[in-house]
Amino acid sequence: YNKLNDTQKKEIVKGKKLLEKGFKKEEEGLYIEARNNYQEAILSFKNAGDKEEAGTAFLYLGDIYRKMKKYSLAKEAYSNALRYFVEIMEKEKEALALLSLGITNYFLKEYSTSLEYFTRSFKTYKFLNDEESVKKVKRNIELVKTKVNKIKQKIIEEKWKKKN
Repeated sequence: YNKLNDTQKKEIVKGKKLLEKGFKKEEEGLYIEARNNYQEAILSFKNAGDKEEAGTAFLYLGDIYRKMKKYSLAKEAYSNALRYFVEIMEKEKEALALLSLGITNYFLKEYSTSLEYFTRSFKTYKFLNDEESVKKVKRNIELVKTKVNKIKQKIIEEKWKKKN
C-alpha cells in the first residue's frame, strides 16, 4: 500500500466503499444496485492495479449473478476472479473461485465441468490443509456424481423401454 501513488490509494478507498454499498444493497435484496456497485468497484481496483481486490470483487459479482439465476454471467465473473487469484498465487481465494465455478456449472447442468472445478477446489483446499472446506467440496463432488448416475440410469431405462 505504501508503494502506491495517491491516485491508486483513492481508487482503492473508492472500491472498498463501493463494495460496502454493494453488500448493503445485496442484504436489502436490491441485486441490480448491488451488481452495479460491484462492477464499479472492479473498475476502481483495476485502475489501482490491485488484482486481489479486483478478484474479490469479481467473486461478489459472481455471487450476485448466481442469486439472480444468471448463471452464465456468474460463471464469467468467477472465471475472472480465478484468473486474478492464479496470477497472484492467492490459493485460498483461488480455491473459493474454483468451488464457486463448480456450483455454477452444476446449475448450468454442465456436470463434467462442475466436477472438474470441484476436484481442483478439493485439491487446493487439501494443499491448504483446510479440512472443513475439503469436507464441503467432497459433499459437492458426491452430489454431482449422484446426479450424473441418476441421469445415466434414466437414459438406460428409456432405451430399455424403447426396445420392449
